[in-house]
Amino acid sequence: MSQTKHLRSRRRIPTAVTNRLVEGAFAACLGLAALAMLVLLLWITSPYPDSGAGGALRTAAGLWLMAHGAELVRTQTLSGAPAPVGVVPLLLAVLPLALLYRVARAAEGPARATVPWLSVGYLLVAALTCWFSFGTSVRVDLLSAAVRLPAVTVATIAVGAWVTAGRPAPRSDWRRLPPWLRWTRVRTAAGATGVATAVLCGGGALLAAGALVWHGVSAAEAFPQLTDAWSGRIAVLLLCVSLAPNAAVWGAAYGLGPGFAVGAGSSVGPLAAGATPQLPHFPLFAALPGEGPGGPLTWALAAPLPLAAGLAAGWYTARVAVPVPGSGHGSTGRRGTLATVLLAAAGCGLAMALLSELAGGPLGSGALADFGPVPWLTGLAACGWTLLVAAPAALAVRWWRLRDPHLLLAAGVGCRRAGAWCASLLPSPPPPAPVEDWHATGARRTRWAAIKQASGGLVPAFEPDGPATSIPSPGSPEPDGSATAPSRRRTARHRLPPATAAPAPRTPSAPATPDEPYGAGDGRAGGRRGLTRRLFGAGRNRPRPTPETGGSRTTNATRTTAATRPDADSATEPTPSAAPESSMPASPFTPTRAERRAERRARRRAERDASAGPGATP
Repeated sequence: MSQTKHLRSRRRIPTAVTNRLVEGAFAACLGLAALAMLVLLLWITSPYPDSGAGGALRTAAGLWLMAHGAELVRTQTLSGAPAPVGVVPLLLAVLPLALLYRVARAAEGPARATVPWLSVGYLLVAALTCWFSFGTSVRVDLLSAAVRLPAVTVATIAVGAWVTAGRPAPRSDWRRLPPWLRWTRVRTAAGATGVATAVLCGGGALLAAGALVWHGVSAAEAFPQLTDAWSGRIAVLLLCVSLAPNAAVWGAAYGLGPGFAVGAGSSVGPLAAGATPQLPHFPLFAALPGEGPGGPLTWALAAPLPLAAGLAAGWYTARVAVPVPGSGHGSTGRRGTLATVLLAAAGCGLAMALLSELAGGPLGSGALADFGPVPWLTGLAACGWTLLVAAPAALAVRWWRLRDPHLLLAAGVGCRRAGAWCASLLPSPPPPAPVEDWHATGARRTRWAAIKQASGGLVPAFEPDGPATSIPSPGSPEPDGSATAPSRRRTARHRLPPATAAPAPRTPSAPATPDEPYGAGDGRAGGRRGLTRRLFGAGRNRPRPTPETGGSRTTNATRTTAATRPDADSATEPTPSAAPESSMPASPFTPTRAERRAERRARRRAERDASAGPGATP
């Protein structure tokens, strides 16, 4: 079992290595094939296919190597001496480096095993391409290929593997560095460096495009001077497009101040443009400014470029220094912000120096041996401008973010404060008249008087007619000296109702007769039936049958009549009937049970007195 596991482990290692080698070689072959197809298409459409398909493929191999930074050498010149071609079209390097980066991202396994074997596979194809490029008028410079090509390959694969691993921070080496060189600060400075470099290159591209449009006629006349065939003009146009990033770097160097060289001993900058040697008729060379000192127009066009780059770097640094607007939680101090700006300025200088080195180079020997910006001057100018502008900008933005939570909110608050200040300058209007309280005594009296007037006298007066008597508070002494018992009511805010006279006693009416079974009188005889009759009308309670009319039931009126007779056989004396019910005034209230009982007792007493006669004793 142990031998079998050992054999399997030995088989797995070569398989993984082989896969990485094949992946690296495949990425190189894809980039080489894409350039070969483009060159073959131009060779097919060219009216002068002198070198044949082999020469076209060797030219494609030389361009692929040149995309990685290697210089080419032209062996067939008028002087007979080989002439180097070191200006690398930066756009040409996008395709092969993108493929290499993609393969590094897709590779599985740790970076220590991925980076070396992918690089080996890629460089093997590059070595074969160098060997294949020999035997033509344009070959690769072996020294530059041996130095630049491995460096570009390993750096691209390492970046891809680092991004695949999640951009981890270094483990032990960075901990020994001082606090201002910690990984978080370096990462922030790298972001500010990228922002500043992008702004510089973008501004340089705008300057180059503006100059090319300004000299558009001269640039258009350069095409027919180079070739008469449409395929040749298309090739020149593609070459100009591939050199567009180089023109952007040259424009950035022009805006920073050092400028760039166009031939040996010449310099073109915003302050002055020196004499240039005889240049070939190329469209991009037509956009160069004329010889002479610079004017206010060139200064005005070049000055905003480094200022914008510094402001962008300072804004990025301050934004990371104060992550939460309006709060100091997690923010970086002024010293830390300045240290980050210093690192960003150094990184911007290094980036611009590297781009200047890649964007320039020789185009021949003699007067054409120096083209492009000077790397160290461009890097120094970028570092100085970034530090000079970004430091105060970062501190100002940091102070602003600590003070106000958001830019739009701060603008709104500022506008509101400005409006309030302007309003304070105007004369103030007179104060409004005091409004009486709704619950005040005067307001209540006024409302009650209006209601009384509108009701036509139906509403009583606001104040009672009787004297106001306040309810004594619990424990207060009475007029006779005694104290009142405590009560639940804590305050005496209400007044007692006025004393009214006692109601006059009602005169009992005559007893009811059989013809009036429910009684008439004052309208209260008959108990509940009489009350119902008063409330709902006489139609609800008709006279019920009596023994005299042949009925079997005895009503309350019959019982009352029988009780009032002195003798059962005696005839009932006729009594005067009461007034009709319709002539009686309606009762304004409903009598209570005690009142009805008292009225019945009074009626019986009156009936007894009437039956006894005037001579009877009470």
